[in-house]
Amino acid sequence: MNIKGIKDYFAVWRKIMARPIYFYTFMEKGDWKDRSITFLLAGCWILAAALSLSVFVIQLVWILLGLVSGITGLKFLIILPVFAALCSMFLLIIFLMTGVLIFAVVFAALIFIALVNDRVFKLYCGKSDIKESIKSFFYSSCTLSFLILVILLTVFVKFKAMSFQNFMTGSNIIMFVSVLYAWGLWSIASRKIYKTGKMISVFLTLIPVLLMIILILAADYKLLPALERLIS
Repeated sequence: MNIKGIKDYFAVWRKIMARPIYFYTFMEKGDWKDRSITFLLAGCWILAAALSLSVFVIQLVWILLGLVSGITGLKFLIILPVFAALCSMFLLIIFLMTGVLIFAVVFAALIFIALVNDRVFKLYCGKSDIKESIKSFFYSSCTLSFLILVILLTVFVKFKAMSFQNFMTGSNIIMFVSVLYAWGLWSIASRKIYKTGKMISVFLTLIPVLLMIILILAADYKLLPALERLIS
Protein backbone atom coordinates (compact mmCIF):
# COMPACT_ATOMS: atom_id res chain seq x y z
CA MET A 1 0.00 0.00 0.00
CA ASN A 2 1.59 3.27 -1.17
CA ILE A 3 1.06 6.87 -0.08
CA LYS A 4 -1.69 7.40 -2.66
CA GLY A 5 -3.51 4.33 -1.37
CA ILE A 6 -3.39 5.69 2.18
CA LYS A 7 -4.68 9.09 1.01
CA ASP A 8 -7.50 7.43 -0.93
CA TYR A 9 -8.41 5.34 2.11
CA PHE A 10 -8.68 8.35 4.42
CA ALA A 11 -10.61 10.32 1.80
CA VAL A 12 -13.26 7.57 1.70
CA TRP A 13 -13.03 7.15 5.49
CA ARG A 14 -13.89 10.82 6.03
CA LYS A 15 -16.87 10.57 3.67
CA ILE A 16 -18.30 7.55 5.49
CA MET A 17 -17.73 8.90 8.99
CA ALA A 18 -18.97 12.43 8.29
CA ARG A 19 -21.76 11.80 5.74
CA PRO A 20 -22.81 8.14 5.86
CA ILE A 21 -26.27 8.71 4.36
CA TYR A 22 -24.81 10.58 1.39
CA PHE A 23 -22.08 7.98 0.96
CA TYR A 24 -24.37 4.96 0.91
CA THR A 25 -26.93 6.75 -1.25
CA PHE A 26 -24.33 7.28 -3.97
CA MET A 27 -22.19 4.20 -3.28
CA GLU A 28 -20.60 3.05 -6.51
CA LYS A 29 -22.18 0.17 -8.40
CA GLY A 30 -20.13 -2.82 -9.33
CA ASP A 31 -18.35 -5.84 -7.91
CA TRP A 32 -17.57 -5.92 -4.17
CA LYS A 33 -14.13 -7.26 -5.09
CA ASP A 34 -13.08 -3.83 -6.37
CA ARG A 35 -13.00 -0.64 -4.29
CA SER A 36 -14.71 -1.89 -1.15
CA ILE A 37 -12.29 -4.76 -0.58
CA THR A 38 -9.38 -2.38 -1.26
CA PHE A 39 -10.79 -0.10 1.43
CA LEU A 40 -11.09 -3.04 3.84
CA LEU A 41 -7.57 -4.20 3.06
CA ALA A 42 -6.11 -0.72 3.67
CA GLY A 43 -7.92 -0.41 6.99
CA CYS A 44 -6.63 -3.81 8.14
CA TRP A 45 -3.03 -2.93 7.25
CA ILE A 46 -3.27 0.40 9.08
CA LEU A 47 -4.61 -1.39 12.15
CA ALA A 48 -1.84 -3.98 11.77
CA ALA A 49 0.76 -1.19 11.72
CA ALA A 50 -0.58 0.22 15.00
CA LEU A 51 -0.71 -3.24 16.58
CA SER A 52 2.81 -4.08 15.39
CA LEU A 53 4.24 -0.91 16.92
CA SER A 54 2.42 -1.66 20.16
CA VAL A 55 3.72 -5.24 20.37
CA PHE A 56 7.22 -4.05 19.48
CA VAL A 57 7.23 -1.38 22.21
CA ILE A 58 5.57 -3.58 24.84
CA GLN A 59 7.63 -6.72 24.32
CA LEU A 60 10.46 -6.87 21.82
CA VAL A 61 12.15 -3.50 22.30
CA TRP A 62 13.16 -4.43 25.86
CA ILE A 63 14.60 -7.75 24.71
CA LEU A 64 16.58 -6.06 21.96
CA LEU A 65 17.83 -3.33 24.29
CA GLY A 66 19.06 -6.05 26.61
CA LEU A 67 21.25 -7.38 23.83
CA VAL A 68 23.20 -4.11 23.61
CA SER A 69 23.23 -3.23 27.30
CA GLY A 70 26.73 -2.48 28.53
CA ILE A 71 28.01 -1.69 25.04
CA THR A 72 29.18 1.92 24.75
CA GLY A 73 31.39 4.19 22.68
CA LEU A 74 32.83 2.98 19.39
CA LYS A 75 31.54 -0.55 19.86
CA PHE A 76 27.99 0.80 20.12
CA LEU A 77 28.41 2.88 16.93
CA ILE A 78 29.67 -0.21 15.11
CA ILE A 79 26.79 -2.39 16.29
CA LEU A 80 24.12 0.33 15.82
CA PRO A 81 23.38 -0.45 12.11
CA VAL A 82 23.04 -4.15 12.94
CA PHE A 83 20.77 -3.31 15.86
CA ALA A 84 18.62 -1.05 13.68
CA ALA A 85 18.37 -3.74 11.00
CA LEU A 86 17.39 -6.31 13.62
CA CYS A 87 14.67 -4.02 14.99
CA SER A 88 13.35 -3.36 11.49
CA MET A 89 13.30 -7.07 10.69
CA PHE A 90 11.32 -7.96 13.81
CA LEU A 91 8.89 -5.09 13.22
CA LEU A 92 8.34 -6.14 9.60
CA ILE A 93 7.70 -9.76 10.58
CA ILE A 94 5.13 -8.71 13.19
CA PHE A 95 3.50 -6.31 10.72
CA LEU A 96 3.13 -8.95 8.00
CA MET A 97 1.83 -11.61 10.36
CA THR A 98 -0.71 -9.36 12.08
CA GLY A 99 -1.81 -7.78 8.78
CA VAL A 100 -2.63 -11.13 7.19
CA LEU A 101 -4.34 -12.37 10.36
CA ILE A 102 -6.44 -9.24 10.87
CA PHE A 103 -7.55 -9.18 7.24
CA ALA A 104 -8.47 -12.88 7.24
CA VAL A 105 -10.52 -12.58 10.44
CA VAL A 106 -12.29 -9.31 9.55
CA PHE A 107 -12.93 -10.42 5.96
CA ALA A 108 -14.51 -13.71 7.05
CA ALA A 109 -16.55 -12.06 9.82
CA LEU A 110 -17.94 -9.30 7.57
CA ILE A 111 -18.78 -11.75 4.78
CA PHE A 112 -20.64 -13.97 7.24
CA ILE A 113 -22.52 -11.10 8.89
CA ALA A 114 -23.37 -9.54 5.50
CA LEU A 115 -24.83 -12.86 4.31
CA VAL A 116 -26.91 -13.10 7.48
CA ASN A 117 -28.08 -9.51 6.98
CA ASP A 118 -29.08 -10.23 3.38
CA ARG A 119 -30.98 -13.32 4.48
CA VAL A 120 -32.87 -11.37 7.15
CA PHE A 121 -33.98 -8.70 4.68
CA LYS A 122 -34.91 -11.34 2.10
CA LEU A 123 -37.19 -13.03 4.63
CA TYR A 124 -38.82 -9.70 5.48
CA CYS A 125 -39.14 -7.91 2.13
CA GLY A 126 -38.39 -10.69 -0.38
CA LYS A 127 -35.43 -8.82 -1.86
CA SER A 128 -31.84 -10.05 -1.95
CA ASP A 129 -28.70 -8.24 -3.04
CA ILE A 130 -25.71 -10.08 -1.61
CA LYS A 131 -23.10 -8.15 -3.60
CA GLU A 132 -24.29 -4.75 -2.41
CA SER A 133 -24.70 -6.02 1.15
CA ILE A 134 -21.12 -7.33 1.26
CA LYS A 135 -19.84 -4.11 -0.28
CA SER A 136 -21.63 -1.94 2.27
CA PHE A 137 -20.32 -4.06 5.14
CA PHE A 138 -16.76 -3.80 3.83
CA TYR A 139 -17.07 -0.03 3.85
CA SER A 140 -18.32 -0.17 7.44
CA SER A 141 -14.84 -1.45 8.34
CA CYS A 142 -14.01 2.24 8.80
CA THR A 143 -14.94 1.55 12.44
CA LEU A 144 -11.73 -0.49 12.75
CA SER A 145 -10.01 2.84 13.34
CA PHE A 146 -11.59 2.93 16.82
CA LEU A 147 -9.49 -0.11 17.74
CA ILE A 148 -6.32 1.95 17.37
CA LEU A 149 -7.40 3.73 20.57
CA VAL A 150 -7.67 0.35 22.33
CA ILE A 151 -4.15 -0.51 21.16
CA LEU A 152 -2.91 2.83 22.50
CA LEU A 153 -4.44 2.05 25.89
CA THR A 154 -2.45 -1.21 26.10
CA VAL A 155 0.75 0.85 25.94
CA PHE A 156 -0.51 3.03 28.80
CA VAL A 157 -1.14 -0.08 30.90
CA LYS A 158 2.31 -1.50 30.13
CA PHE A 159 4.01 1.70 31.30
CA LYS A 160 1.84 1.90 34.45
CA ALA A 161 0.00 5.00 33.30
CA MET A 162 -3.29 3.11 33.57
CA SER A 163 -4.56 0.09 35.49
CA PHE A 164 -5.88 -2.95 33.68
CA GLN A 165 -9.32 -2.32 35.19
CA ASN A 166 -9.36 1.20 33.72
CA PHE A 167 -8.15 -0.26 30.45
CA MET A 168 -11.15 -2.63 30.44
CA THR A 169 -13.50 0.28 31.11
CA GLY A 170 -11.97 2.40 28.37
CA SER A 171 -11.83 -0.42 25.82
CA ASN A 172 -15.46 -1.37 26.53
CA ILE A 173 -16.57 2.22 25.92
CA ILE A 174 -14.60 2.34 22.67
CA MET A 175 -16.03 -1.00 21.53
CA PHE A 176 -19.56 0.16 22.42
CA VAL A 177 -19.14 3.31 20.31
CA SER A 178 -17.66 1.24 17.47
CA VAL A 179 -20.54 -1.26 17.49
CA LEU A 180 -23.11 1.53 17.76
CA TYR A 181 -21.60 3.36 14.79
CA ALA A 182 -21.40 0.14 12.77
CA TRP A 183 -25.08 -0.47 13.53
CA GLY A 184 -25.91 2.96 12.21
CA LEU A 185 -23.91 2.37 9.03
CA TRP A 186 -25.50 -1.04 8.42
CA SER A 187 -28.95 0.41 9.02
CA ILE A 188 -28.38 3.24 6.53
CA ALA A 189 -26.82 0.95 3.92
CA SER A 190 -29.56 -1.68 4.22
CA ARG A 191 -32.29 0.96 3.93
CA LYS A 192 -30.75 2.17 0.67
CA ILE A 193 -30.11 -1.32 -0.71
CA TYR A 194 -33.42 -3.01 0.20
CA LYS A 195 -35.65 0.09 0.01
CA THR A 196 -37.18 -0.29 3.47
CA GLY A 197 -38.29 2.23 6.06
CA LYS A 198 -35.87 3.74 8.56
CA MET A 199 -37.21 1.99 11.67
CA ILE A 200 -37.58 -1.36 9.87
CA SER A 201 -33.96 -1.15 8.76
CA VAL A 202 -32.80 -0.27 12.29
CA PHE A 203 -34.75 -3.19 13.74
CA LEU A 204 -33.64 -5.79 11.16
CA THR A 205 -29.96 -4.84 11.32
CA LEU A 206 -30.10 -5.46 15.07
CA ILE A 207 -29.74 -9.16 14.23
CA PRO A 208 -26.30 -8.86 12.55
CA VAL A 209 -25.29 -6.42 15.32
CA LEU A 210 -26.10 -9.04 17.97
CA LEU A 211 -24.15 -11.57 15.94
CA MET A 212 -21.16 -9.24 15.85
CA ILE A 213 -21.40 -8.72 19.62
CA ILE A 214 -21.35 -12.50 20.13
CA LEU A 215 -18.21 -12.77 17.99
CA ILE A 216 -16.54 -9.95 19.95
CA LEU A 217 -17.42 -11.56 23.29
CA ALA A 218 -16.06 -14.90 22.08
CA ALA A 219 -12.80 -13.22 21.04
CA ASP A 220 -12.58 -11.40 24.38
CA TYR A 221 -13.04 -14.66 26.28
CA LYS A 222 -10.08 -16.19 24.44
CA LEU A 223 -7.76 -13.18 24.25
CA LEU A 224 -8.25 -11.13 27.43
CA PRO A 225 -6.43 -13.49 29.85
CA ALA A 226 -3.39 -13.58 27.54
CA LEU A 227 -3.55 -9.80 27.04
CA GLU A 228 -3.63 -9.18 30.79
CA ARG A 229 -0.51 -11.31 31.29
CA LEU A 230 1.20 -9.51 28.42
CA ILE A 231 0.66 -5.90 29.46
CA SER A 232 0.20 -6.04 33.24
